[in-house]
Amino acid sequence: MEKIRALVIAAFLCGRVCHAFNVGNVVASHQGAPGSLFGYAIATKDGADGLIIGAPTDENVGASFICNEQCVKDDSGKLEGSPGSIGPCLYVINFNPEKVENRQCVDEYSEFSELQYKMLGRCFIKTGIEESKMVEPRCTFHNKYNSPEIDCSYGFGFAAVGQEFDETAIVDFSRSLGTSAKKSLLWRNYDQTYEGSAIARFGKGAVVGSPSRMRNYELAGRVMFYEVRSKEALKLSKYPLWTVQPVEAKVGEGFGSSLATGTFGVKNGDSDLVVGSPYWFEDGRPDLGRVTVFRNHRGEGIFEESLILKGEVTNARFGSSLAVYDLDLDGFDDLLIAAPYGEKGTISVYNGHSGGLRAEPSQIIKSEGYLNWYGLAMGLRNRQLVVSAPKKDFVDVLALRTPLKLTSFFRQFPEKPIKRNEFSVSYEFCYQFSSTLTESIQINVVCEHDQLRVENPKVFYSGLSLQSGRPFCQEILFELKQNPWLDHQHDLPVAIKATLSEGQDQIALDPNSGVNLARKISFDKQCGSDNICMSELKLGRVETITETVVFGADNIVEATTMLEIRGENAFGTFIFVNTTSKLNVAMLLFGANDQKSIPCRQLENNLKSCLIGNPARPDLYRLKFRFDIDPDVTQTRTDIVFYANSTNDFPAESEKRKLSLPHEIRTLFQDSLKVSPSFITFEKNYGPIRWDFSVENKGPSTDNLITQKVKCEVPSIVSGGLFNRTDDFHLEKIDDFVMFDCSSDSSSARCVEITCHTDQLLKKNEILSVYLEAEINDEIFSMLNSSSKFIPEFTFEVGRGPYDKLELFQKETSKIEFTVLMPVALYDSLPLLWIVFAVVTGLLLLAVIATVMYKTGCFTRTKRDECDVGLQYETAVSYRPENNREQHIMSVG
Repeated sequence: MEKIRALVIAAFLCGRVCHAFNVGNVVASHQGAPGSLFGYAIATKDGADGLIIGAPTDENVGASFICNEQCVKDDSGKLEGSPGSIGPCLYVINFNPEKVENRQCVDEYSEFSELQYKMLGRCFIKTGIEESKMVEPRCTFHNKYNSPEIDCSYGFGFAAVGQEFDETAIVDFSRSLGTSAKKSLLWRNYDQTYEGSAIARFGKGAVVGSPSRMRNYELAGRVMFYEVRSKEALKLSKYPLWTVQPVEAKVGEGFGSSLATGTFGVKNGDSDLVVGSPYWFEDGRPDLGRVTVFRNHRGEGIFEESLILKGEVTNARFGSSLAVYDLDLDGFDDLLIAAPYGEKGTISVYNGHSGGLRAEPSQIIKSEGYLNWYGLAMGLRNRQLVVSAPKKDFVDVLALRTPLKLTSFFRQFPEKPIKRNEFSVSYEFCYQFSSTLTESIQINVVCEHDQLRVENPKVFYSGLSLQSGRPFCQEILFELKQNPWLDHQHDLPVAIKATLSEGQDQIALDPNSGVNLARKISFDKQCGSDNICMSELKLGRVETITETVVFGADNIVEATTMLEIRGENAFGTFIFVNTTSKLNVAMLLFGANDQKSIPCRQLENNLKSCLIGNPARPDLYRLKFRFDIDPDVTQTRTDIVFYANSTNDFPAESEKRKLSLPHEIRTLFQDSLKVSPSFITFEKNYGPIRWDFSVENKGPSTDNLITQKVKCEVPSIVSGGLFNRTDDFHLEKIDDFVMFDCSSDSSSARCVEITCHTDQLLKKNEILSVYLEAEINDEIFSMLNSSSKFIPEFTFEVGRGPYDKLELFQKETSKIEFTVLMPVALYDSLPLLWIVFAVVTGLLLLAVIATVMYKTGCFTRTKRDECDVGLQYETAVSYRPENNREQHIMSVG
C-alpha cells in the first residue's frame, strides 16, 4: 500500500499573536496489514524508544505490536477461540452456552520486561516498573439484545493510570468497565454508560470517562474520579469521589469519550482536566465535537469551565482523541486535539501560557490522504508525536521542533523626529540568539511600512545567518513619498518579522520572544503658532445641486459645503462619504471655477475617504462633491452621509451631514417578452376557437392605474415551436377576439403568437398583466374525447419591474411591446393502421366463435319434428337412486 504522509500546515486563526509551529515533518512510519485497523490505539512512554500499537482486527483476532525501528507482533500469548464461541477474545474463551449475558475470557500471559509492556486489548491490566506484575484481564460479550461484537479484542485502546507508579490500563470502549483493583475489575452491568471509554492520570488516582454516547439514552456523559487507596496493590476506591458534568449538556454528545490532564497555565500547579465530547452537535450539524477545559481548584475536584473549543467540520468529531505535552519547552503544557473523521483528519495544537490555554490553534496538522481516520490515536514521547491513521493502517512519527528565543533591537537614524521637509528615513534592526542545540541558524526578515506614505513599502532579506551569542544588525534606508499634503501628524509604523529559512525542521522560533518587532518613526509635527497638531475640521451645511437620482447614463450627483477649520499647520484631514447606493466615482472640487480636484479612495462597500491637505488654504474653504452613483433599483431613495475625521473617525450624529435624494425612473420594459402557458389540446376538424385577450396596467397607486385595453396586432402562427410563419391555419380578427380555425391537417404543435403594444409609460413597481380566455362552443366541446385537455381561462404576468440592464436604459422608445406565445397541440384521428388492426382482430374473433359453435353442434340442433338427421337426444340428467349413489344416463335413439 502506498504510504500516505501527513501535511503540516499553519493556522492563520491566531489573530495578533501566532505561536511556534511545534510539529515538524515525518521522520518514521509504520505500516500494518490491510484491514487490521493498525494504529487504532497507541501507547507511548517518554524516555522509552519503543511504542506499542494496537491492531484490533489483525487476522480477525486482533494483535498488539512493539515497534522500534520495525514493528514486531507481541506473540507472548496466542489467541485461540474455543469451539462455539461468538468470536475472538483474549487467548481462550470459557464458553457457556446457557449463560448468554456474561461470558468471561482468561488470559494466558508470560513474563515481560519494563520496555515491553504487553497491551492485551480492551481489558484492564497493570504493570509495575520495579517488578513485573499483571492482573488477569476480564471481558464479556454483549448481552443478547446487542451486537455479538466481542468486547475484548487486542489493540482497541490503551491508557495509563497512576501518578508515582507506572501501571497501565487498557480501555473497554463498549462496556461498563471501571479500573482494576487487585485481580478484579470495578464491574457494573451493561447500562449504556460506556464507563471506561477513557482513563487519565489525575492527582492520586484516575479519572474515568462515562460518555453515554447512545443518542436514544437521555444522558450526555460524565467523568468520575477514583482514588488510589493502596499504592502497592493499586487498589482503587470502590465508588467515585467526585464527578464532572458537561456545560450546557446535549443528549448523546459523548462527554468523557476522551480525557487528558495538564498544567496549561500554572507551572508545576494542579492539573487541569480536559474532556472531549466528539458527538456534540449544533444547529442541525451532527458530530461537530467540542472539548471543554476545566480549571482545577486546590485539587479537590472543584472545577470551573475555563475554555470550550468547538469543531467546525460536520461529522469530523473534534475531540475524539487528546494528547498533552510541553511542545515549546516553556514550562506550560500544550494540548493536541484530533478530529479524525472528516474528509481529511486534522490535529489542532493549542499552546499553554501563563494565562492558561490559548483559544486559537497555533498549528493544524492535516492528513494528505482522505477518510483515513488520521489522528484517531496519538502519543508523545522523546520530542516526537506519534499519529495513527487506522483506516489506512499506518502510523506516522513526527518530530517536534525545539523552540529558540530571539532577542531583537531597533534604532532610528537620526535619533530625533524627522522634519517636514525631510523625505529620507533610516533605521537599524538587530537579532541575536543563544542555544546549546545549534551554533547557527538562518532567518528571513521582511520589513513593512505604510504603503500610502513610503515608496517601497516592503523590504525582504533572505538567508541571514545568525551565530549563537553574536548579534546581527541590518540598516534600512527608504524614501517617503513627496506629497505636499504629507501626513506628519501621525508616526510612521514599522513592522519587522523574522522567520526561519527552509531546511531547519528540528527548530522553531519562539513567537513570544523578539521575533516580531513593531516600532514607530516619529516626525517633527510643527504644530504652528496655535499649537494645534491634530486638525479640527467640521463640515458646514451640505446643499445639493442635484435634486433626484436618475437611472441610466445621467446619474451624477453634486453637492456643496463649507469647511470650518482650526489648526494652521494641520495635515492629513479626511472627509468621508457613505452612500446607500453603489458609489462608482467620487471627488472633491475646489478652487476657482472648480478647476482643482481631490480624488477619493475606496475604503469598504460604499464608503470613500477624501484626503484634505493643509486646510489653511482659502480655496479649500468651499468644496463641491461630485459623485457617479449607480442607484439601487430596489430602493426609492439614495441616502448620502458626509462627515470629517476631526478628532476621531466616528463622529457623533450631530456632526454628520446627510442628504436623501429620490430616484427618478425613465426606463421601459424590454422590447419583447415571451410567456408560454400550459398546452391546450383538442381534436382537429371541430371548428373555431375564440381567443379574447386584454392587457391591464396595475400600478402601485390609484394615480397610476390604467385600465384601457391595449392595441394588439393580428396574431401570427408559429409552427412546430420553430417560430416560422405558415399558412396551415386561417386566422382572422373579429372585434375584440380572434377566431382560430383548427380544421387544418397537422401532426405537430402549433402556437398562437399575439403581439401587443401600448403608448403608456410605466411607473416604478408597476405590474403588467395579460388575461387570455379561450372559448369553444358546446357542440365541439362535447365531441372531444377523454384524451383532450381544455383550459378555459388563465392569467399570467408578463413582467415585473422595468429595470434590466444599463443598455436598455438608453433606448428611446415610447412603445412597450411584448409577445404572448400560446402553444396548441393538435391530435389527428386514429391512424389507418390501428383501424385495420381492429377490423382484423374482430374478424378473427368471429371466426373462433363460429368454429367453437360448429364443433359443439349448435348449428345442427333443431326441433324433433324438423330434424332430418335421424338422431334423437335427451339432455343428460342426474338422479340419485335408493342406494344414494349418483348416476349419469345419456340415451340416444
